[in-house]
Amino acid sequence: MSTALHALHVAEDRFIARQETVRDVSRRLLEGQSVVIVGFPGVGKTRLAAECLRALSDEDAMVVKLSDVRDREALASRVAEVAGVFRSPASSGAESEAHLLRMLASRGPAIVVLDGFEHLPRQADELLRGWVRGSPLSFLVTSRRRLECDLDHIELAPLDIVERRGWSEAAELLRCRAQELAKVVVDEADRDAVHALAKRLDGLPLALELAAARLSVLTPAQLLTRLDKRFQTLDGEGRGLAAALETSYGLLEESARAVLRACSVFRGGIPLEALEHVVGEERDTLGPLSALRAHSLLSVERSGDRYRYSLSHSVRDFIEGREQDDPMWEVARARHAAYWARAGEAESSESPPLSPEIENLRAALAWAREREPELAARLALVLSAPSLGLPYGDVHQLLTLVLDAAPLQGRLYAELLFRRGTVRRFIAEFSGAIDDLGRALEIAERLQETALHADILAGLGNAQSGQADWAGARRYLERALEVRGSPAFAASVIAMIANTYSNEDAYDRAEPLLRQSIDLAEEHNDAYTEAFGRLSLGILLVERGTFDEAFAALIDSLSILETSRSVRVMQARHLRAVALTHLARVKQETGDGAGALTDYHEAVAYAEETGVRRAEAFALHGLASLLLELGELRAADDRIRAALPLMRESCKDVEGALVALQGVLFALRGARADAERFFRRAEALLAAHKRPVFEAALQVLRGVDPADTAFAEFADVRMAARLRALFADARESPPLFVAHDASFFRSPDAAEQVSLARRKSLRAILRVLVEARLARPGVPLTVETLVSVGWPGERILSAAGAERVYAAIATLRRLGLRAFLVQQGDGYMLRADRPVVLHEPRA
Repeated sequence: MSTALHALHVAEDRFIARQETVRDVSRRLLEGQSVVIVGFPGVGKTRLAAECLRALSDEDAMVVKLSDVRDREALASRVAEVAGVFRSPASSGAESEAHLLRMLASRGPAIVVLDGFEHLPRQADELLRGWVRGSPLSFLVTSRRRLECDLDHIELAPLDIVERRGWSEAAELLRCRAQELAKVVVDEADRDAVHALAKRLDGLPLALELAAARLSVLTPAQLLTRLDKRFQTLDGEGRGLAAALETSYGLLEESARAVLRACSVFRGGIPLEALEHVVGEERDTLGPLSALRAHSLLSVERSGDRYRYSLSHSVRDFIEGREQDDPMWEVARARHAAYWARAGEAESSESPPLSPEIENLRAALAWAREREPELAARLALVLSAPSLGLPYGDVHQLLTLVLDAAPLQGRLYAELLFRRGTVRRFIAEFSGAIDDLGRALEIAERLQETALHADILAGLGNAQSGQADWAGARRYLERALEVRGSPAFAASVIAMIANTYSNEDAYDRAEPLLRQSIDLAEEHNDAYTEAFGRLSLGILLVERGTFDEAFAALIDSLSILETSRSVRVMQARHLRAVALTHLARVKQETGDGAGALTDYHEAVAYAEETGVRRAEAFALHGLASLLLELGELRAADDRIRAALPLMRESCKDVEGALVALQGVLFALRGARADAERFFRRAEALLAAHKRPVFEAALQVLRGVDPADTAFAEFADVRMAARLRALFADARESPPLFVAHDASFFRSPDAAEQVSLARRKSLRAILRVLVEARLARPGVPLTVETLVSVGWPGERILSAAGAERVYAAIATLRRLGLRAFLVQQGDGYMLRADRPVVLHEPRA
């Protein structure tokens, strides 16, 4: 057996994974069966055969290498040579084969490994079939192609690249071979890069072992960046992966090569209909596909009632490198791009969904951008459709690339501007949105495109709403109704107009409009507008404190959003986050804190996924209010800080309400003076907008009885009363007094003040810490900042600077600031829950 193993030329290293396959093949061989191991070049067929021989070390075995054998006669000669069977030169081919069969049959049970059978023609399959049937031998065959004989075939797949508990199979092989070949230990610090390598290398053992050898001079992260030239990087000047693929390519007929070329232009999967278009409707695709499958160059996966094909990264890169200068490869790219543009424009509820084709659409767009601007524009509109689910930031980027690449005109240009203006509105770029929509409006008016004209006007209305210009929004929306008065469109725009009144707290004007919109939507089977109208009505009812009816409206809206196949519904994915936020608010107001917490977290996650900043701001705002009620002050602080920039960008009229929550946070920490500072700031922000309910809630936080307001039953006022009750009786912590120039301070438990007049560095550090505490409470200052303040102009090494800061902080604590001065992360700050008062000099 040792001689047989040596003939396979495999390394004496650790075998990773596939132990179950080894046991299965070994069992079959012991039972007298014959097995064909078939798989992709470099997938590890020969190594698996060697492991089977090791497992069967007590059995008689011989190995026949076939890498240089090309026909049936040569196969018979090679087997006879290895088996020690004399073949008379005077005998005919048939006589020699019959003699060989008799000699093999007389040997008794043994295992014969035929390694590399893919080089042989189909006639050799018949010869093997005769040996299997006419002798007691068990044959173990390795081949890249499937054999035309009735032997059991075991398809050897690449190693698993999915990380489950610990390292994936492919990553474990890479780690192991790195230690054996490159003498490098790969640890947890390289986990992400190693798993990314395993995925880019398709879990292919040959590629992984070549990569492992490179880890003697490259880190996993460096190697990952070089895989765009994988064959040059992995093979160098040797014969490795590229040579294995070249051999397989040479075994294909021209028709299979043409289909393989067409397959190489796809990304993320290959649907049959698209492939047939790229190959050419007049040419056979199925026969060559079968050949590619038989040669293990094509993977097949079932998706519903259809097959979906794919190439490994290695095969695709090999074909691209070989064919990209061929004019036919460029023709294939052009057909690929044209197909996906038409498929996207023709998408309907009956056609296969385009969501699995995002990578194909991206590849088509990348090709068209450099060659056919109009086709690129069409593809950009397909790829940016909200139903595909791309993050709005990505959509904005791809639309901008197309708009900036080449001059466009007409309706296509207007549609691109309209799409980008809509996306800019979602990501709170309102000035850019208004600019895009204004330019699109001019084109639509000139072309007399009524539907597009009305849609753009509605978009401009929504952009004005994002800037809290409710009257300006209504003017655009009313113009949209004048341009296009169809009932379905009117239902949607009426709901938008209603929301402008809701955002001014004019609920009596908003509610009848919303109910009218819902009725129109139901009458015309408009799922999107019905969902939008019911959601808007639910929000209004939450604000007014009508929680049972609000809950029903929100659930109805959410049901439509989650189940409807309407394109407009699928395009409004962010509305689910809005619905969940207000369902959480209902639960919060009715005592179901746990349910509210779950819904708020889900709403935040969904808003982050869609990239709609206004929806994310509201979800974070609601979550922060609940966390304050639950006493989770640190978590509430984090959510408020995350929400503030989003509020400033996308819903300025609500910023004051969020700042009021900051005041509550400090009141709950016992810092009443700080709380009042935030309440004053909230008052100034709310004064700029017509939000009487928020103003009433702020009054309640400052001590006014809810009954003395006009909105005692409204949700925001009710919540303000609950929050006020939490901090009304809390005692305020005694403050730290600090001179305006930090020349002295006095802590609450000290009888005398501490002078820093002669301690320049300590005084500078305390001064900047106090400024940060008052301007940005809870945000630490970095060591680098404190070094630059304490020792300005000095050139100090980072380690020495850190030592100086540490000594200064320790001194300030020893002098009396131990209860106030804390470390957070890599920085320092004065605690946000302890009040600080500046001592101003008398005039």
